[in-house]
Amino acid sequence: MTKSALQREPRSSGFELLRIIAMLMIVLHHHILHNQFNPVGTGWSLKQLAYVFMVPGGKIGVVIFFGISAWFLCESRSPTVKSSLKRIWILEREVLFYSIGLMTFYCIYNREKISLHGVIVTLFPVTRDTWWYITSYVLFLLFYPFINESLHKLGRSMHGKLCLVIAVIWLVVYGLLPGPYFDFEYTNFLAFIYLYILIAYYRWYMTEFSSAVGWLLIALGTLIFGAASIACDFLYYKTGASFNQSRIGYLGGDCKLPTIIIGFGALIIASHQHFVSAAINYIAGSTLAVYLIHDYPTTRTLLASVFNIAKFYDSGWAVLLSVGIALLIFLACICIDIPRRAIWRVRLDKQPGKLFEVAYTQLEKVGRRLNPAFTRFIR
Repeated sequence: MTKSALQREPRSSGFELLRIIAMLMIVLHHHILHNQFNPVGTGWSLKQLAYVFMVPGGKIGVVIFFGISAWFLCESRSPTVKSSLKRIWILEREVLFYSIGLMTFYCIYNREKISLHGVIVTLFPVTRDTWWYITSYVLFLLFYPFINESLHKLGRSMHGKLCLVIAVIWLVVYGLLPGPYFDFEYTNFLAFIYLYILIAYYRWYMTEFSSAVGWLLIALGTLIFGAASIACDFLYYKTGASFNQSRIGYLGGDCKLPTIIIGFGALIIASHQHFVSAAINYIAGSTLAVYLIHDYPTTRTLLASVFNIAKFYDSGWAVLLSVGIALLIFLACICIDIPRRAIWRVRLDKQPGKLFEVAYTQLEKVGRRLNPAFTRFIR
């Protein structure tokens, strides 16, 4: 099959549907986490427990969202520096579009909400960490060719031993115990590297797990998280100790064991879903935009104020209302992204990365004049 034919081949919708679900969980997580009211810190109740169980969805969503990218990046035997830079270039187009577009909108909407610092952060979103996921993913892509080549040269045995070290230190010690260990407190590009190492070993060397194993991993992760959260919540209810309150839901934090195994289980299940849906693929194509729009700092503050959980927490429908709000935000962001995609389709997507190729060719010419070895380095 030719390269052009491969490019026209529709994407399998199993992973695309999972991408949509992951972003919905991230939106719901942000609705709760960034809200002006903290439902997790309220008294013991089934409603409070429901919110406790919804919060980790965002962390699981991040594992899934990156995991889908890693799943397919593993298929490239010899990725180059150029291919990684091209991926970053294409990603940066959308990031800058929304970074500058949202800043402009809020400047018109309410000038007081935009500071000089905010302008600088908006113009340099990757380096200034406007969206942490984008910054971490770009850093991962810069290291990706070297990581991939190194893992192949390690071979199956050493790669497996490396996975064992990661499993013990990252997934067991940090992944199960409360508090930060080995400086693993937050998800960043190093966490993406660890995830890639684990996923690459599974993809390259292991026999494919069945969907049943995927469901088993999801059930196991949910059981571990649920048992620990209910125990801590109950102890806080009985003792009132702040220590127990601070531990409620801790296993749903950044890269804790339950979030990793639930995310991995979801990837396994998606890998067995072989169908194509144009609607699912279209919606999935806007999931990054959903993240960029709703988690832009000013938007985040605005949404937290408009959808303050305190306004409806006493209602018997509070949990369903929060889920509905997350779905509403998701759909609104999808609609906002439709004009951007129409412009992209007409102006940019016919030859994605064309400007990058032109700029890269010029860089190579300049590099060759300075040092012939430069070309070998940047390829």
